[in-house]
Amino acid sequence: MGKNGKVYIHTIRQILIFAFLLIFAASVTGCEKGEPAGSGHREAVEEKIVNDAKEALTAKLPIEGFEGDFNKAAGWLDESSILFYSDSGKNTGIYKYNLASGKKSLLLTSDFPVVNAIISPSGRYILIHSAPSTYEGMLTVIDQEGKQHYQEKVSSYELSLEWSPYNEEKVLVSTFDESWNYQTSILNIKERKIQTVKLPQPFAWWLNKDEILYLDWDKENPALTAPLLKMSYLGSGQKEIAPAVYHVDTSKKWVLSISDEKSEPGMAAYHLYNKKMKKVSGINVPQLSTFSGWLVPSYAFIDNDDTFLYFSPVESGEADLYNKGFILKEYSMKTKKQSNVLKDVPNEPLSCSPSGDYCLYGHNFEKLINLREKTVTTLMKSQ
Repeated sequence: MGKNGKVYIHTIRQILIFAFLLIFAASVTGCEKGEPAGSGHREAVEEKIVNDAKEALTAKLPIEGFEGDFNKAAGWLDESSILFYSDSGKNTGIYKYNLASGKKSLLLTSDFPVVNAIISPSGRYILIHSAPSTYEGMLTVIDQEGKQHYQEKVSSYELSLEWSPYNEEKVLVSTFDESWNYQTSILNIKERKIQTVKLPQPFAWWLNKDEILYLDWDKENPALTAPLLKMSYLGSGQKEIAPAVYHVDTSKKWVLSISDEKSEPGMAAYHLYNKKMKKVSGINVPQLSTFSGWLVPSYAFIDNDDTFLYFSPVESGEADLYNKGFILKEYSMKTKKQSNVLKDVPNEPLSCSPSGDYCLYGHNFEKLINLREKTVTTLMKSQ
């Protein structure tokens, strides 16, 4: 966001009380691809780009020569360029780094701590959320050349941001005060304004350019699941899609909902829909329980190849006691087949290149997975 893939521990309290432990790295929506059975051939031009990047990735790592200490990477700006930021103690530097050429560009220096940097779905814009104070957030939108397109302070204790993949001039923004009361707005970059909208829940995902999806949690009677609804982002025309869901996410082409598999206790049912909400695939995944919910392992959509990449536990059980590692799997919506990419690896967030051949991996996206060769390297020198 898959958005950008992610790790979530879902409880109703956590969903209603947003701390940016729940940012979709929220999040949002990542893209990736390996070589699953039945995958289509790429165009020759795309192959050349990917192969050039493949040859250079190991040669141009680790990343060096920037001020301060690496904080985290934020995702992919294009097929071979990533965004990362570093802290010097005095400020935070936002950098563009081309893995193929080794070229590094400083796009912005922030005098305030950077909470998050979110890249628009096409890579055109970068939205930087910094924190001038505990109760104030700064929203700054720049492009890949560092040109500023928008900046404004908003009153907030926490922020949730969801970029529209259909109109990258629009971002759904939910601000929270210290008591976790929320206000939802639409940030319009082109018009340089932010407009309040009334939504029944603070967290929503774009279904198309006019509609959003949300889980209709009952604030008075907390439960482990909620109805999945769609409505206009302006707040009208609610319609129920599914009755009992505990996680939802979208990419530009696909919708994921996760619920209990009623016919097989201990399994989660991953339902994959197209944007007309027609179910195209279903996957049953071992489920790990938490104190008051379920762990949702990291995943990512691969829109360019109609593929879904996800971490699966080896077996069901309790998340706190589970120690058998995870399998990184790749599922094709075209062939309905899946294959293992990596075995016995940690369940950590993913953000993948547009082709899906490479993924940033780790809690700070400090590692790089080559899905073609099934190898993992680090972006920075080991400390």
